[in-house]
Amino acid sequence: MEPCIFSGLSEVSFPVVGACIAPMITAVIVLNCLLALTCLGFAWRLWKLRHSLRQLRWMMGDVAHNTEAALQGATDAMISGQQSTQRLQWRYRNMQAQLDQLKRLLIVASWGQGLLLKTMGRRKKLGLEGPQGKSKMKNGQVQ
Repeated sequence: MEPCIFSGLSEVSFPVVGACIAPMITAVIVLNCLLALTCLGFAWRLWKLRHSLRQLRWMMGDVAHNTEAALQGATDAMISGQQSTQRLQWRYRNMQAQLDQLKRLLIVASWGQGLLLKTMGRRKKLGLEGPQGKSKMKNGQVQ
């Protein structure tokens, strides 16, 4: 018999195949099992990665949906705020116009009051008013 390089692994001999083939078959089977376990470990990791990516995709879909819903509400709120601001600006302009009219009215009233006071002062000077401020005129004639 020839010396076998796998002699330390197994001393079993097969008369048909030869003494050196049996340890080689054992080594191939062991390596094949190790390779299969390694591939199974990679497959398991890939399955977990696929599962994690699926969950991530679902989460991202939920985030996108919630973000869209939140931004839709924000958009509506912004549009409502802009419309309210425009209404307030319009009301302010109208109130400003009313204030200007009121100022003009007060100026005219003040002018009228001054004119009335001048007229009343002249009437007193002319003696057309009595002691209590009652007019002495009746039907356009002094009494």
